[in-house]
Amino acid sequence: MASKLLSFQEQGNEFEEIDSEKRTIKANIPLEEIHLFFNTQLDHFITPSSLYFFKRFKLSTDFLKSDPSMWEQDLSFLKGKNIVRNLRVVNDTAERGVKLIQYYSDTIRKDEKQKQYLLQIISECRKIYPDVTKSTLEKSLPST
Repeated sequence: MASKLLSFQEQGNEFEEIDSEKRTIKANIPLEEIHLFFNTQLDHFITPSSLYFFKRFKLSTDFLKSDPSMWEQDLSFLKGKNIVRNLRVVNDTAERGVKLIQYYSDTIRKDEKQKQYLLQIISECRKIYPDVTKSTLEKSLPST
């Protein structure tokens, strides 16, 4: 895998900036092809955009040039390992939802009529959009 990453780097694909939506990988494998997935080597999933991970976290790729058995003695590897080990997983969607609720809660806390109206709107939206799948979100709003 290291040699594949380095080959992308040598080809001038180093640290290619990619839209966050393009970086999201969702596996959609038909059931009859699942056996092919399990027989796939890990380096199959390394692409030029894999180098973006190193740029994003300001990690050196120098350790990739040495034997993996020597990585534990390599300062750039140890620094990167420490950075990756201390990454926090964040649920942006949930955090945005909480922030939105806090904003509206603070804004309309004093006006009970507005609060009830907002709760009705939310209830109606939940009926129209019961989940956040693409097909559900593509539905148009009903005319009133």
